[in-house]
Amino acid sequence: MPNVAPTTSNRLSASIDYQPFVAPPETHKLPLLRAYIDETGDRGILKGRASPIFGMAAVMVDDDAERSARQALGRLRTDFNVPSDRPLSWKDDLKNHDRRVHAANILSTLKGLRVVYVVADKSQLSDGTYRDDVTLFYNVIAYAGLQRVLWAARAWPDGKRQVKVHFSHVKKHDHTDTHRYFQIKKRQDKNVPFDLVSKLSWVSSDKYEMSQIADVYAGFLKAAFWPNVWQNTEGAYLLKIWHQIRRSEECVISLGMQVRPNSKLAFTQPWWPCPDCKSPY
Repeated sequence: MPNVAPTTSNRLSASIDYQPFVAPPETHKLPLLRAYIDETGDRGILKGRASPIFGMAAVMVDDDAERSARQALGRLRTDFNVPSDRPLSWKDDLKNHDRRVHAANILSTLKGLRVVYVVADKSQLSDGTYRDDVTLFYNVIAYAGLQRVLWAARAWPDGKRQVKVHFSHVKKHDHTDTHRYFQIKKRQDKNVPFDLVSKLSWVSSDKYEMSQIADVYAGFLKAAFWPNVWQNTEGAYLLKIWHQIRRSEECVISLGMQVRPNSKLAFTQPWWPCPDCKSPY
């Protein structure tokens, strides 16, 4: 019998009650980490103008790293002449190679900032899976990103952290469905430290300056995995900030970068820095 992709009528996350995540009192005593998550590509079926990939970048900072990142953002906004009444964005302000190189150079100097990535290769996802339901597609990728943020918070270099997680708002997406999907995963996946979540929200790109930083890091992912009209990708920007990806000192797969359904998309890139990678993921 063929697989059937979930629809609104049979997707469990559409039928359960919404319940906020409440951190235990001891979590609020931990040092604070913030995670800003933005997406790249779309969730549409792979045809027409749909993107070949869908992915997310999660930028994690403590107070000191966020202060430095906001200063870097201010410099980029000035250098790129971004009007004060709108956010800086990859789409509008980093359209050419020179600007992207400049942004990568500036951001690569930030100390204490860590990033995790998730990216799905639509061409390799099976029919009848989450690929065919745009809401579930978002939920699956968002949860993979949240997992990696929480694992990073649990293993932060100077000790476990509480984390405030801010996803960028996506047009025409029911973010409460994603929240309920996370509720389901919290019950199912005991290896993910949900108790470290002190806040979970979806916000517009103009609410937090750091959402603009997350957008740029998502742009680095896009350039590295989304081929241009000549089927070329550009990994130079991602490689410039490679040291900021979690576990880059050993292997970014899969705690720092998850490639779905497997890492073939990464391993076959001409820019991939680990040609002899033996990761089973």
